[in-house]
Amino acid sequence: MPGKSSGNRGRQHHHHHQHYQSRRRKSHKMASGSSGDPTANAEGVDAFTDLDGETHQLLDVTAPQPRAAIRATHEETENVWSISVQVFIPFLVAGLGMVGAGLVLDVVQHWQVFRVVSEVFILVPALLGLKGNLEMTLASRLSTQANLGLMDNPKQQWSLIAGNLALIQCQATVVGFLASLAAMIMGWVPEGKFDVAHGLLLCASSLVTASLASFVLGLVMVAVIVSSRHCNINPDNVATPIAASLGDLTTLALLSWIASLLFAAIDERQWLAPVIIGICALLTPVWGWIAAKNKYTKEVLDTGWTPVISAMLISSVLTKLSFLHV
Repeated sequence: MPGKSSGNRGRQHHHHHQHYQSRRRKSHKMASGSSGDPTANAEGVDAFTDLDGETHQLLDVTAPQPRAAIRATHEETENVWSISVQVFIPFLVAGLGMVGAGLVLDVVQHWQVFRVVSEVFILVPALLGLKGNLEMTLASRLSTQANLGLMDNPKQQWSLIAGNLALIQCQATVVGFLASLAAMIMGWVPEGKFDVAHGLLLCASSLVTASLASFVLGLVMVAVIVSSRHCNINPDNVATPIAASLGDLTTLALLSWIASLLFAAIDERQWLAPVIIGICALLTPVWGWIAAKNKYTKEVLDTGWTPVISAMLISSVLTKLSFLHV
């Protein structure tokens, strides 16, 4: 009968409602903890019960967040204005650094070592390009690691710094030696003559310049990135322009100074250049071993040679071609 069916449906609905309320109270007691304190779950998480009687927990967004998460949130809020302010001064310094390198070259080109050993000119763009490539890639790697929060831990920070400094020392020494060989081949083979003393001078000058410039500029890049991180400035916005500005000026000044010193001692202390080359050759495997044992630089040590060597060869060939057409 219709009336009886309606009454049965009403009683079933009432029974299900009571069962649902009972399970909800039971779930609430379980979420409150064994102490029976109904506010216990408010300290960490909130709980709610769905229609199936299952209890779910909600994350308390008011809980303290890790430092890395706070920095990530801050970096996501970067806007055009903040980025422009951060990159303005480094890009201005980069432009001034390139102008300064041109002024230095205008002065040193009249020095005796440049007039007698003209192949030093071939070394200039090769070493400048080498230092620019090494330091800018170093700045990019360290900036990425800093933004990932890996430099917030002191132990990881020192491991990253040591591995990357050893890596660029190894790369700079090898590519600096290859640059000196390219300068000797392009400078003397077409003319059919070879001067051993000048060849040793080129090789020693290139090795010492590459090694010292790598060490000094590497320390500067580390200091810039760590300081930027502590000042809540994105290292990507400041490290690369500073590397580009200081790389050319520092490398050109070191090359000119070291080549002049070795040229002055070429007659009285002929043993000096071979000793320098031997020391650099002995230290190169040490730098490579340190970089290979570091988990942050092992892959770069295996795969990072082709770009820097190719760039050095292109710079050397273009410089030689420019001399032929001047």
